[in-house]
Amino acid sequence: MEKLKAMKPRQRGQLRQAILAEVSDVFADQTEHYGVGLTRPFVHRKSGIEFQWIPTGVYAMGLGDKEEKAATCISNTPPITKEEMRPVTTMKVESFFISVTPVLTRDYCRIGNHKPYHLDQLNHPLVVKQEEAQRFAASLGCRLPYEREWEYACRGGTETLFCWGDELPEETELKEWVSKDFSGLQPLRANGFGLYSLFSGEWCVDKWKPSHRDDENAAADVFVVRGGGGDLWPWQCDEWGMCISAFRFPSTDLLEHGCASFRLVYAAPEQ
Repeated sequence: MEKLKAMKPRQRGQLRQAILAEVSDVFADQTEHYGVGLTRPFVHRKSGIEFQWIPTGVYAMGLGDKEEKAATCISNTPPITKEEMRPVTTMKVESFFISVTPVLTRDYCRIGNHKPYHLDQLNHPLVVKQEEAQRFAASLGCRLPYEREWEYACRGGTETLFCWGDELPEETELKEWVSKDFSGLQPLRANGFGLYSLFSGEWCVDKWKPSHRDDENAAADVFVVRGGGGDLWPWQCDEWGMCISAFRFPSTDLLEHGCASFRLVYAAPEQ
């Protein structure tokens, strides 16, 4: 990410065109409404869903000591289970494309010819069981993210507690981060990779392990869910803990009948 930031606009544009040339049968370029460089989304030809290209990188996955200290500055007893986000592990992530938002109900209905259960939820992330998320992704030549990819994408190049920093912003700004309403009626905020609504609780491919230790056994039929806090807005207490970039929880903790939202991932050629 730092390498990309150091590039001149012309260099970033050249890299973008090289990437697009490799995947032109899958993605189209998007030139409207976005700035110059690598922040413009690519449009998935088959679905019309917008994706961002996430560059190869190395990062510290999990809750680091500095992040824990930042959490204790917000609350003496942070609402998290630290062991589930430890040990901190250095991860190299290969480049990939990921949808700008979780799959929205309107896109699911448009692509799959499904009728929505609730018309007022058309502009919100779709909430389904894991097997349906997998099926829908596969039908578009995509997959769900691995949790190492999800956290890397969520961080957006940051090393802070949240993708926006180490402190909680004022309520007006927080709402723009956690909102799940994509009707266009209110402003929304994106992270450093241009991703929106990272806090609705999203499926990952991985089976749940109670920590990042290699020797932990994966639970049968229990999957990792990443992100959260948006479902519970406006917050009543300590829901901010679910917005920590390293936050993770098992699918057995899901509130809506074992359902969660999800993003699409398409593996990218290495540049």
